[in-house]
Amino acid sequence: MILSSLLSTSFSSDGTVDMSSIETSNFAASLGNECYLLFSSGCRYTFLGFKFAHEALKQQILTLYRKDLSEKAGIYLRKAAFQWSNVELVSGILFHGANDDTQITIKSLITEKKFITIAKKALECGSPLARAANVLMDLHQVSAIVDVCLICARNFGAKKENIPHEYGYLDDDAESRDIYPWEKDLYLRSATFGDSNASAPAGIEVSKPDALITSYAVLFYFMMNVLATPSQVTNRDILADEMIACAASSSDSDFLRLMYEFLLSTDNVDRLLRLDSINLANWLRLEKQDLILLWRHFTIHGLYSMAGQVMLERARCPVESNVTLEERIESLTRAVNSFTAALERDRVPSGNALSQGDLRNLISQVNEMIEIALLQRRTVAFLETSGVECSDMFRIKNSLLTVSDLYNDFAVPYSLYDICLLIMYSCAYEDQEIIETLWKSIICEEILPCKTHNQDTLEFLDILKKGSMLEEQVVALVKNDSDEQAYSLLKLFENGEWVSSLKRRIASLGKEIQNKGTGITFPLEWIVDTLNGTIICIFN
Repeated sequence: MILSSLLSTSFSSDGTVDMSSIETSNFAASLGNECYLLFSSGCRYTFLGFKFAHEALKQQILTLYRKDLSEKAGIYLRKAAFQWSNVELVSGILFHGANDDTQITIKSLITEKKFITIAKKALECGSPLARAANVLMDLHQVSAIVDVCLICARNFGAKKENIPHEYGYLDDDAESRDIYPWEKDLYLRSATFGDSNASAPAGIEVSKPDALITSYAVLFYFMMNVLATPSQVTNRDILADEMIACAASSSDSDFLRLMYEFLLSTDNVDRLLRLDSINLANWLRLEKQDLILLWRHFTIHGLYSMAGQVMLERARCPVESNVTLEERIESLTRAVNSFTAALERDRVPSGNALSQGDLRNLISQVNEMIEIALLQRRTVAFLETSGVECSDMFRIKNSLLTVSDLYNDFAVPYSLYDICLLIMYSCAYEDQEIIETLWKSIICEEILPCKTHNQDTLEFLDILKKGSMLEEQVVALVKNDSDEQAYSLLKLFENGEWVSSLKRRIASLGKEIQNKGTGITFPLEWIVDTLNGTIICIFN
């Protein structure tokens, strides 16, 4: 009866504290000292927390007095949270209604956004945790919300080290040792902060995991509200950064993974990546397996050499990873940019950083990989547009081929002579015989098969195609109408229709190779002599 009298005096029907009576405060203090089994330290801290919170709400915003009262409310509600061990109350005594999903898990809390429904239910059912978070939000005490929720979560199975910072000592406070372990289940067994007649629905059991989930749900619900506030609202970004930083300072790896998933699923990727944490880096790599986000994370924090290595790793990942060639080329480009930035402003401690020489070697190596990858992309484009059947198309479109594989497995078998020449240039492979063979093949490919009216031209073309990869191509000598009819489908060499196409092809290759290497890959004198021979044949 005494406790009921106190509560009816202290709390109105909507759960707010009636601060009109000083006697209520004095009475609460007396009960806390003399009747701790009925009114434990948890009750007293809860009462004082709400008392200071509602006093603060009556003050002018931005006044020092309001700030002082708000901070006191946060301190007392943190202390109270250590004592909130009653599962039914913390989770909300109507946590599982008839239509509720009883398969709620920590994972689905975030992935299916069930934290919203759970937090709202806890507020409706008068959970002291949810009500405390609500009033602290009104006071912009976002760090206190994080602490209260994580302290409460600890009571129901979360790791003890999940309390973010200095408030971890409060459960060892002299004032909080006046209750024995066996007494904790007595605290607030009835619905002190809600409907005095309410209880858990018949046949529905509320367990510690429910209360743990509620603790996290309330935290993420109010964190979501802060993040969802329009960006132009005063202090919005300050409050969001403060709340996230406080939560991120927890050493509980299980909770941190949950928070990372929350920020990712609510489209707060930039805020997530701004967290300077090795735990986050490990989570992105090992659990999310998202090297793009990991690269962004390292880049944001000035860890450019590490960012470059991540992109190089992504570019080289196995074909089974289903990373396309385009994505690999993009990764290589990012790797070069990151290594280049690392030369000037990498903030990795000198003991762990790559040397300037290592970085320059990596930049050169990756640039060479990009050059080969671009040739591979051209090969893919040819295979796709030419209609040629390629049994290994998936491999060339979803991996980075070695230069030898690109040359031997694709460029040569599919007669991509331009690609063969460019590969030889890129590798500085300057075998004159092979190079001349490839150039002969390019010229013959533009001219052959064909027919001619001139015996000298026939002999010249036979000599030209000898030693090329097109020796089997037809060069027909047309002497009469019968021959003309037999070879009607062949183009006439003397018409010169092939000249403009060959000119463009040679000019294009020349521009790519011009002023590079020793010039052996583009044997200009040999090409000119050969072309002069073909031109002379036209006019014979």
